Amino acid sequence: NQDAFQVTGVVADQPSNTHLPLDAVGSMATVDEWFGDTARWGSPNYATYVRLSEGAMPARTAEALGGLLAKRRPVEYTEGSRLHLQPVRDIHLRSGLVGELGANGDIRFVRLFALVGFLILVIACLNFVNLATARSALRAQEVGVRKAGGASRGDLIRQFLVEACLTSFAAVLLAVGIVAQTLPAFNEFAGKSVSLTSNWPLHLLGMVGMALLVGLVAGLYPALYLSRLSPIKALRGEAAHGPSGNRFRGALVVVQFVIAMTLGMSALSVYGQLEYVSEKPLGFTSQNVLVLPTLWEARERFDPVRERLLAHPSIEEVAQSNPIPSRRLFGPIDATPELESGLTTVSLVPVWADGHFFDAYEIPILAGRVYRDESAGDRQTGFVLNQTAVAKLGLDSPGDAVGLPIRVGGWLGEVLGVVEDFHFESLRQEIAPLVFYMDPRNYRMVSIRLTPTADIPSVTEFLRQEWQQVEPGIPIAVSLLEDRLQATYRPEQQSGMLIALFASLALLVTGLGLFGLVSFAAERRMRELSVRRVLGAELSDVLGLMGRGVLALVGIAAILAIPLGYLVSYRWLQGFAYHASIPWWMPLVVTIAAAALALVTVAHQVLKVAKVNPAESLRRE
Repeated sequence: NQDAFQVTGVVADQPSNTHLPLDAVGSMATVDEWFGDTARWGSPNYATYVRLSEGAMPARTAEALGGLLAKRRPVEYTEGSRLHLQPVRDIHLRSGLVGELGANGDIRFVRLFALVGFLILVIACLNFVNLATARSALRAQEVGVRKAGGASRGDLIRQFLVEACLTSFAAVLLAVGIVAQTLPAFNEFAGKSVSLTSNWPLHLLGMVGMALLVGLVAGLYPALYLSRLSPIKALRGEAAHGPSGNRFRGALVVVQFVIAMTLGMSALSVYGQLEYVSEKPLGFTSQNVLVLPTLWEARERFDPVRERLLAHPSIEEVAQSNPIPSRRLFGPIDATPELESGLTTVSLVPVWADGHFFDAYEIPILAGRVYRDESAGDRQTGFVLNQTAVAKLGLDSPGDAVGLPIRVGGWLGEVLGVVEDFHFESLRQEIAPLVFYMDPRNYRMVSIRLTPTADIPSVTEFLRQEWQQVEPGIPIAVSLLEDRLQATYRPEQQSGMLIALFASLALLVTGLGLFGLVSFAAERRMRELSVRRVLGAELSDVLGLMGRGVLALVGIAAILAIPLGYLVSYRWLQGFAYHASIPWWMPLVVTIAAAALALVTVAHQVLKVAKVNPAESLRRE
């Protein structure tokens, strides 16, 4: 919309997982024409790609580049500044550096969900082991007959392992069907493009390998346990379960509850952090603020456009800046203030903003004043700092910074004022030391603060009409700042919902295993329970008899899960520079939920037993 260009080539489309999505590539010669060649080096607008020669050692290359920086920039070079190399493939999940070109993922979340999925699979395997060993009496006679018929222990182990693997393969087939049906909904929710058909040979190999591994791991102990039964005792029906077997199954139940309760505490921590993020004051006004791209043709003569916008009764303030709150900040630049101790170079993060920016976002001024757009001196030499920048300069108070001569990049001027710290980026990042100054060439966004009663759709239509007067034919993209802020924390919201889902699934799988175990225990103790009822035991007595053991297991699991859950929650919260505290009631809620699940399971079986006539049970026994 400003200059004419010639298309000199066409490249293939970038894959969807690129860190550098692009529609067109422009030459650096164009940049030099627009901004001058000084805009390249030291500017936060550009990234440098280095292709190393075959056999080069990245660590040694990075060290040499660090020395080059100190040699070529002796005046502006500061201690700790260095050129940093990273593999392109690591940018998306393992970077998170300031000034990234695209939205980053986080390898921690990938590992977290892989770990959660693995733990749920462990619970399922423990359920299989627990139920298989608990129901060993039902297969004892089969084992006795096979051994009497000449089957060796190895034959029996192979048989039981094959059965376990077949069960695992059947589960994988069922899981694939469920995933195929739910994957579109998951992709829409998570904003991903996961597909079962992409790289299907590897997926197929992975699923077959997982089914085989799970079958072998889950079936190994039951196979060893069943194959060692004595054939004589088995045929006589004397294959006892013994105290050691009960203790082993109890230990497995404890492990399952520990995993489920730890996941539950993690889910509550994620929920608490999301609540903290939504309620924490950010230090600026975000309600009723519209943002849109700068009118390119009017960046340096924006005042007439601004006056027309302010004439609308629903618009209170209009400002230009780059970037806007909710966006990632640019990389730091060198700033050299003239202090009493001499010249000291520090790194400050630039924000290009006009003088109305602070009024538009209602950012409090602590000392001095902000620059004025109509002042030519302010435009050329005026800087505004935040509190963190003042502290980084080693000054005691905001007032000490007012009037301080300072060189920021290629600009020489003085500090006009200091504003209160506010969260420009998300709460994952600490508040950066900011330096604000005017440079219309770098403005990219317009911020418009509306009245509390403004009709946003009508204001948006008004902005479209004004836009078309300045830049005809160019579509306008208007958005609410609140929506952008919510999008900033959408990954955490999605992760929180997924963790809550996984925690519920883990608790459900644990409950299913406990249900099967209690059901079998009730069947084995049917005669005992019937005798107790005949002798006058109340339903509550039977419930207490069956429930005490299960509640004891839940108590042991809580003792183990609470410190583990605190540790996991603490480590996750450390990923935020500002985070909520772990609530004291979190372990109590998780323990009560686990105990309630156990009691409901036991109560269901007790009620089932209560419906059986004791005479019929005793006659059958």
